[in-house]
Formats: sequence, structure tokens, C-alpha cells
Amino acid sequence: MSFDNILSSLRSVGNEAAVINSNLVGTTKTGYKATNISYGGSGSQQLGNNTQIPDQNLTTSSTSLDFSQGQLVSTGQPTQFGINGNGFFLLQQIQDVGVTPPNLITRDGSFKFTNIGATNILTTNNGLAVLRDNGFGVYNTIKDTDFNTNNFRPSIVSPSDTSDGLKFSNKGSTVFEFKGTLAAGDGQLVQGSLEASNSELAESVAAMSLNSKKFAAMASQLKVENNNLDTVIGLFK
Repeated sequence: MSFDNILSSLRSVGNEAAVINSNLVGTTKTGYKATNISYGGSGSQQLGNNTQIPDQNLTTSSTSLDFSQGQLVSTGQPTQFGINGNGFFLLQQIQDVGVTPPNLITRDGSFKFTNIGATNILTTNNGLAVLRDNGFGVYNTIKDTDFNTNNFRPSIVSPSDTSDGLKFSNKGSTVFEFKGTLAAGDGQLVQGSLEASNSELAESVAAMSLNSKKFAAMASQLKVENNNLDTVIGLFK
């Protein structure tokens, strides 16, 4: 294996370590969705005379988000919500509500009321407005008066590009950006509950241990190649 192949493989193993570490940290985050990473390569190398060998270069092929359901845990807090089934909560920066179409979603329903001017509205812990469909496809904030008197609750939505069009936002690891249109989600809103992370601690620890062994093996191979190069250079001295 060449130096370039070994270094490329080391980078790929490093990418995997970063993903595993994120999943490890995410085990304690409400509504966190684990990331999976896949390795790829060209499959084989042609040596001539109809001879092939398996590809020796380990590359990062792709990553994907696991949106499987996390366990719902009862909290008894009226402003906290979980979703049983498919769908997301719709969020938006407060200054953008009614100005631009919303493009942020989450499964983290740890909401609270925040005073904005003279009004208390339902927000996430980092200040994003939680939205509700007013029945005409227009999404509005939820005021505490409507929450308490009119039983207004967060809407559950389903973006048209959930399968492959979501990406992490700069609002935290449980808030995603989307493009496309919105439809009503078919999940059930569960008040007084939160959805736990679907990233398993035991799996992440085991994956990190295996990743460390991969890295050690690649580093040893690099050392062997370096020693071989030193030997070749020594022959010409």
C-alpha cells in the first residue's frame, strides 16, 4: 500500500472517529438523531494480465442520519413535548416569523415561554420560535395566552425532502435545515414528555474501540512503509 493510500485511509478512519464522538456526546441530548458513516472505494485495482487485487484505499463514502424513534420519557412539564411516530416540530428565528418561509425543524421538544417585547411566546432553549399552523397553511408563534386559554399546541410537520434533503443547521445538533414544501406529519403529539436520543451509549463505545484499533493498524502500516523507504534510501548511500 502506498503512502497516499495509507494517509487517505487514516483520514477516513479519523472521519469515522469524529462521527462516533458526535454520537457519543449525543446520547444525552433530547431528540438527537445518530449519524451513520459508510466506507467506499473503487472495489479493485487492475495489475495487468487480467490480474486484480482488492482496493487498498479506505475512503469515506457517505453519511446518513438515523431518524428512528427515540424512547419517550415523561417529564410532566406542560411546555415539553414528544412526537410518537413521524414528523418534526417547526421552528424559525423570531425575527423571520411572517417574513420568510420557515426552514428549521427538530425532534427536541424541550420548549419554554420566552418574553419577547411584551409577549410571552413558546421557544426552544436557544430562542427559536416554535410554530403552529393556523389552519390555512400559515405558521404563527404560540403565545402563552393562547396556549393556556385556546389550547394552541405546536404543529407536527413533514418536509417533502426528509429522506435526503435535511442537513445540520448552525442552531445545534438537533435542529435541521430543510428545503421543499411542508405537509402535516402523521405523528402523535405527546405533551409532558421528551424524546430521548436514539444514539446508544454501548454501541458508540464499542464503535470507538474498534475505530481505535483501525487507526492503530493504519499507523503501524505507515511505520512499516516508512521503514521500507529508509531501507531503500540506505541502499543508495
